[in-house]
Amino acid sequence: MKRLQRHHFGRSGRRTVTDALTATNRVNVAILCDDTNSETLTQPARQRTIVSVDTICFVSLSAYGYFVDNPEIAGGGAQRQFYLLSRALSDDYNVHVIVGDYGQPERVVHDGVTLHRAYKPDTEATVVDQFQQLHRLAMTIRSVDAGVYISRGNPRLAGVVWALVRLFGGQWLYHVASDGHIETPEEYVSGPLGRLYWTAITHADAIVVQTDRQNQVITRRYGQQSTVIPNGYPPAEEIAPQDDREFVLWIGRLEPDEKRPDLFVELAEQLPETAFRMLGPWEAHDTYRRRLADRIESTPNLTYEGAVEPEAVYNYYDQALACVNTSAIEGFPNTFLEAWRAETVVVSLAVDPGRFIDIDADWTGFADGSMDTLTQQVREITTDETLRKTVAQQCREQFEQRYSVEALASKYRDLLALLGNGPSHHDNRLS
Repeated sequence: MKRLQRHHFGRSGRRTVTDALTATNRVNVAILCDDTNSETLTQPARQRTIVSVDTICFVSLSAYGYFVDNPEIAGGGAQRQFYLLSRALSDDYNVHVIVGDYGQPERVVHDGVTLHRAYKPDTEATVVDQFQQLHRLAMTIRSVDAGVYISRGNPRLAGVVWALVRLFGGQWLYHVASDGHIETPEEYVSGPLGRLYWTAITHADAIVVQTDRQNQVITRRYGQQSTVIPNGYPPAEEIAPQDDREFVLWIGRLEPDEKRPDLFVELAEQLPETAFRMLGPWEAHDTYRRRLADRIESTPNLTYEGAVEPEAVYNYYDQALACVNTSAIEGFPNTFLEAWRAETVVVSLAVDPGRFIDIDADWTGFADGSMDTLTQQVREITTDETLRKTVAQQCREQFEQRYSVEALASKYRDLLALLGNGPSHHDNRLS
């Protein structure tokens, strides 16, 4: 049988599943339906009553890599946030996470969280494979039997999870990741699955957003209300002195559309007297990968470290003069929090750090899309140690005041308590 040159429910949700994923039990009717207001889509399979939220379940296939500290299978910032949050809530709830199949036992407990093996993500799959994967996901959701299921980002997977939860019972909470997932969802999912994603958001039992901007989009575009819960991170145990810092850092997925690592290479070429380091897994087509790898190899002041174990990433922040973000679009970058906790300055090309932090210093760290401005700001912050110390210290103080894991978990507890008061299908007034 001919194999399809695309993936199933991938990490980013972009062009990773075929429309053949449109039938299993009664979910097939939901996905194939052209009318997103259909009763088939919006009505649960069984009458819903007051839902207990003693048991909650996160659906995050590549989060497994964080539980076992494996960089080859660890996801991005969204998956790390679910990893941190699931552990933080495990003292108060029976917490489960549905993860991918990486050869681990079908059910295993890590850090007080029960992990359930579904299917292996990011693999080529035939139509038959995809039906089997969907069936496996459905049976896993059914076996967990949680009061609330939580998805984050990945529009294709989110819509399918919503449909399965509607089928088997429970409530569904959607946690928005990237701004693009709600501002331009058609770039990530279209056709029947696009309509399913739209229906999922407009019929979610609760929606969590990371920023006020996302909150406004949810209200304006989808007619829903949402709860703003920023990301959280544990504080650093030790802070490395600024005079021990060695290089400018970039961390992310090496792919051309959103993260744009080629712009960091261009920055390194413009500042040959400064050392640069790149970390992260490749997620690019062969032509782009070869071209970028050649440029990295020919840039003597730039070193590519590859994918690094999740816990080892912190060592790089400790040694960094600054952390550069070249993304075209983000939700709330985890790299910002990871940098600020280590007292490392963030310099960003297109995503304004001022959306998330407010410091009393003559410094923005925002290039407003200009590579010339980015180059000038990186040159300034790496050569002016006094300015760097002032900015970095204020950033860390703001981080510790606003973005702790406990603050994240506390807001989730409040939201889950509201969900526990009863079903909120069609009505998401939770903010």
